[in-house]
Amino acid sequence: MQFDEIVREFVDRVEIPDLDKVAVIDQLLSMPRNLRSPYKGLMDYWAKAQGKIRWGEKTPGNLFYADVINEMFPDAVFIHMIRDPRAGVYSMEQVWFFPEDVIFNALSRHKHMTVGRSILEGAVPADRILTLRYEDLVADPVPVVKRVCEFVGEAYHEQMMSYYKGADQHMRSDAAADFNALATRPISASETDKWRSGLTRAELEAIELICGEEMSEFRYERVTSKASPLVKLRVRIKEAYWQKQESKNRDNRHFTVRYKMFSGIQRRLGIRPQRRKPVGVA
Repeated sequence: MQFDEIVREFVDRVEIPDLDKVAVIDQLLSMPRNLRSPYKGLMDYWAKAQGKIRWGEKTPGNLFYADVINEMFPDAVFIHMIRDPRAGVYSMEQVWFFPEDVIFNALSRHKHMTVGRSILEGAVPADRILTLRYEDLVADPVPVVKRVCEFVGEAYHEQMMSYYKGADQHMRSDAAADFNALATRPISASETDKWRSGLTRAELEAIELICGEEMSEFRYERVTSKASPLVKLRVRIKEAYWQKQESKNRDNRHFTVRYKMFSGIQRRLGIRPQRRKPVGVA
């Protein structure tokens, strides 16, 4: 594929409100012809359009490409946000682009915290990585935000805590109403412990079995002592299926199972299982 085609396809796939795609394409085609230019050029254009002098990018899957990003942007700094895997899995259960399968989602969290983190820490010098716990941010936001500002070399301003005002104007409507809804509200700890009532005992046993080492490292206390034999069996069966799918998609670092086992058979039979109802929703 020629560079011109890459640029046009790249910009065509971007969904940014009020983006003048024709102007962006013209600008990108005038830049040096390498893989860094379209990415940097688009982000620079968007930042300037919003009156900003600096931009950041927060796609979670980019953790698996930290080495590539570091080569493209050797002066970049990386903020690695850690979250209690039980809360992370519960959150994944509520959105359409992850399977409603606790074990698969726990395996995905585990992959981020092992494979993804290994890539990040193996490619980027330690002084350019800041690791934070999500729970510390929502419990006491200002000190954590000040720490981030110091790390990235920016002055802290109180207006930073009002980021949510008008945030919906800068994202797709479906994102603002669904999986990015929290970005349109003030920082709050209200979501932190929903997993406690939203996950069953067996589900907690499975998550803590899969993610136990990371939980201990980042000071997340277990609520189960050990997994039952039945939970262990279910985990082993799904781990085997997961590993088989990983092997088939080994060229995709960010691959994760996004469907339930036997979902293809269920679709052919016309079975449409309902997603779990979030805690607090009538």
